[in-house]
Amino acid sequence: MVLLFPFALYTITSALIYSNGTQLLLSWLSTSTSTPPFANEVQHETNSLEYNSRFILIIPGLNVPSFDIFYFFFAAILASIIHELGHALAANRHRLTIDNVGFSVFLCLPAVFVSIEHNQIDRKLFKRLEITATGLMNNAMLCLITLTLFWANPLNLLYKQINGLMVINVDSASSISNGPNALKPYDVIQRLNGQMVRSIDQWTEELHHIQSHQTGFCVPTQFITSYSFSTSCHNLEQCCDKIDTKHESRLCFMVDNPTRLGQFESNSNELECNITKRLYESNLNIYDAVNPDRLYSSCVPVRRVTDIATQFCNKTSDCMTNYHGRDWCIWPLELDDRRTRLVVLEVESETKPNILFWGPPIELYQAIDLSPVRGRFNFISERIIQHWNTMLRYIFTFSFTIMIINMLPFNPMDGFHLIDLSSKIMINDQRIRHRIVRLINLFALIIMVATGIIVTIQLGQLFH
Repeated sequence: MVLLFPFALYTITSALIYSNGTQLLLSWLSTSTSTPPFANEVQHETNSLEYNSRFILIIPGLNVPSFDIFYFFFAAILASIIHELGHALAANRHRLTIDNVGFSVFLCLPAVFVSIEHNQIDRKLFKRLEITATGLMNNAMLCLITLTLFWANPLNLLYKQINGLMVINVDSASSISNGPNALKPYDVIQRLNGQMVRSIDQWTEELHHIQSHQTGFCVPTQFITSYSFSTSCHNLEQCCDKIDTKHESRLCFMVDNPTRLGQFESNSNELECNITKRLYESNLNIYDAVNPDRLYSSCVPVRRVTDIATQFCNKTSDCMTNYHGRDWCIWPLELDDRRTRLVVLEVESETKPNILFWGPPIELYQAIDLSPVRGRFNFISERIIQHWNTMLRYIFTFSFTIMIINMLPFNPMDGFHLIDLSSKIMINDQRIRHRIVRLINLFALIIMVATGIIVTIQLGQLFH
């Protein structure tokens, strides 16, 4: 077990260098149900499809479901008991007396501890090494068992994979659950803004992509010319004020410089027209792709846009040119909330149209409970396997965390005693032994301080 100590230092070092190294190692554990990719959504949006390096706080009830608090504490207590049970059983094997067994709470985390009087231990260093390392070995075995149960899940026999994600529950307070085309339980979501979603990972990744910037819609030239687009120098707040939107939902859409079509109002005073700052405050994040001063706006029926759109786009050059003419990329505009996005959910139905959502994507993540599988029998609930997998994720995460923390070479952590005992076994010269131990402690301390600084900076950016 002593050989795992370098791995602990490597894990901490990778967290220092990459800032999310541990989360990359455990990404399959965190992206499904435990940690959403929106914990850092308050930062400025980016057009990059890659995740930003970031630390994520797991807070049940805030960024993970409230019910997860039961798994949270159960996993913490179980991992702690398994760790301390290893020390206790090893001590009992060598007929040592256990002084105290207790329960404590550290930073809202429950923990169990076992106190063994080391004066009872004779001078056989290997016995002391065994007692010290058994707790870490127990946590490693718990991680291995959890991974085995997750990958070779016996409950999988009761479920079958579906072509999409089935809706288990929808929060009634969300707008996605209201209206004539509302999302209902047992609906199967197949695509999200044109992208196939067949797993929770794909769902969260695509929502994060949508959150990063507003996706546009490629529409034919005939559609553009059928509506009166005007220069954005006009009052954008009044884009849809003069149009009756009671019978047909409309939004203000923007198109990039279609003046050469000859049917649009041109800007007669371009030198005085600068809407860049106003659009910076909107949901559009397209200023890297187009010149905001060349954008034209019009109040357009949303359903007609999504029905006639040939594909999704980021800029007009993404759209195709066919025998009907050129397609144009248009974007829905929201001036008052940068997080608002138009999201198209394609469901598995021959009669039900695509579901349109206008709001922040994080609402979809929080309001919709999904499952990538369906029970083979009607009496089998999809929640069973969902709760089972969530519990396994928490147990693995806490057991792995306790193992890594206890490998740190600081008193009273197991790592400190492992280094001390190992050095006594391998090095006879006491002076050299003390120097090596101090050097390792100093190296670990530097890494911990640097990691703490990075965590502080990341948390400052998170809540800025």
